[in-house]
Amino acid sequence: MAFLKRLIVRTTILLLVCFVWFWFKASATPPPAPAKVDAIVVLTGGSARVASGLQLLADGAAERLYISGAGEDVTVADLLAQSSEIAIPDSVNVTLGRARDTQENAAESAAWIETNTIKTVRLVTSYYHMPRAMLLMEDAAPNVSFYPSPVEPETINRNNWWKSVRGFGVIGREFLKFLAAKTGLV
Repeated sequence: MAFLKRLIVRTTILLLVCFVWFWFKASATPPPAPAKVDAIVVLTGGSARVASGLQLLADGAAERLYISGAGEDVTVADLLAQSSEIAIPDSVNVTLGRARDTQENAAESAAWIETNTIKTVRLVTSYYHMPRAMLLMEDAAPNVSFYPSPVEPETINRNNWWKSVRGFGVIGREFLKFLAAKTGLV
């Protein structure tokens, strides 16, 4: 019985330490990306991600944009209409993928990256999703340099996420998904 208690306490402490490490990694300001990269990859699923990717494209951060995880019926025109305040020079350079989860995002993005001979990518996703996204993207495309461009959604502010049940749930689930990806369980 004492062994089981020690195991539970040690496991709990280990998980708390891992969570704190994950939180600091997710909330840290990334190092600056190069002024220009070969492509921007956006992983959909959170507010402001697509608009951020489109803005980077409009600002000249890259000449190509890949949006992974667009719905089956979504078109480039639909996405541009939702962000009509952003002037995109050429929507021909915007490509959509149809992934349904982060693992599929990584696989389909890596295939697009390889097909287009891309070596440097600005990866756009929510700040709390970035550690897992970077892990999976780097595994799927190991010869590519990824530069994180995290987005802070209005609903999950990095400074006070713990103040809401929703924020705590989102961060907690993302931590567990990160652990599963890091340990190879998914």
